[in-house]
Amino acid sequence: MNPKVSVIVPVYNAEQFLCNCIDSILNQKLKDIEIILVNDGSSDKSGEICDDYKQLDKRVKVLHIENQGVSNARNRGIELAQGEYIAFVDADDWIEEQMYSDMLNGIREVNADVVICSHVIFNGESEYYVGFPWEDHSVFENKAIFEQVIPAFVAPMDIEANSQQVVMGSVCKCLFRKEVIRRNRIEFDTVIKCNEDLVFVLQFLSKSEKVLMLHAPYYHYRQDIKNKTGTTQKYIPDLYSDLKRCKQHIREILLEIGYLEKMNLHIEWRNVSTVLSSIYNLCAKNSPYGFFERIQKAKYYVADSDFKKSTDMLGSLLYTPKQKVIVKLINHSLVGIVMAYYTLKNEIFFN
Repeated sequence: MNPKVSVIVPVYNAEQFLCNCIDSILNQKLKDIEIILVNDGSSDKSGEICDDYKQLDKRVKVLHIENQGVSNARNRGIELAQGEYIAFVDADDWIEEQMYSDMLNGIREVNADVVICSHVIFNGESEYYVGFPWEDHSVFENKAIFEQVIPAFVAPMDIEANSQQVVMGSVCKCLFRKEVIRRNRIEFDTVIKCNEDLVFVLQFLSKSEKVLMLHAPYYHYRQDIKNKTGTTQKYIPDLYSDLKRCKQHIREILLEIGYLEKMNLHIEWRNVSTVLSSIYNLCAKNSPYGFFERIQKAKYYVADSDFKKSTDMLGSLLYTPKQKVIVKLINHSLVGIVMAYYTLKNEIFFN
């Protein structure tokens, strides 16, 4: 008898929080689950912890593999999954005990392909709720998925109303119908290490016939700066190329469903966001580049992305007063001032 839900947990050097994560899954009110722990070449005691839980509970499966990143680990978990539905949990996060029972009831009640819940972000000291711009238990079907749901994951939902709200495209908030994944050969892109969640979610949504949204914050996302990155904002290698590849994935998805032209402003917003995020990343305290190297790389990002064209098309849409100043400086070839500001900001905030 196959389980109802397969919960895939990619594990890499997560010994500090792993037990809390696994316990929250094992303690689910829905008992008919399997937990697939994919140990992605951990060098700490994570692998031993996984094996210990396998001995304690027959619902736990463990796969030890060489380190190839979270996307590969999730893909391997999908290959092993026996459940009718698939869920993902990150090894340093935790979930509410009613998460999968409530989500399973919801998905069956309306016969949805995926149900997406809200989440709570824990920053090491306090938690804050992150919800949706839709009513609780909203159901979207067919064309409404393309016109209302997908755009909200790509860029701010009401882009022409100067909205700043973008729905976080995390797979961990979702319960997916496995048959849709298998039939459409949906998998994580193992090349990119940033926004791989978003691409997977958008690919799934583009193949879905019905989507259910729940306001309940069942998922707890750990965003503890000190625990995750020491005392600094962590520099992310290859961030620009990852975000650029993600943007290309999004274009291809929108083209396939016939909405690329209609969502042109969303793509331009994504382009601007890619450049600003990448420039900020260069200014992390542990960035391997000197100040003048950072400026040269930032100038490359601006030229390569055709940044000015995107900002001209967007006009004043979606910019906070601070962003407007930064965009103006960049478009007037004053990237160095932006870099100095971001560098100083990191020095002050992370000390």
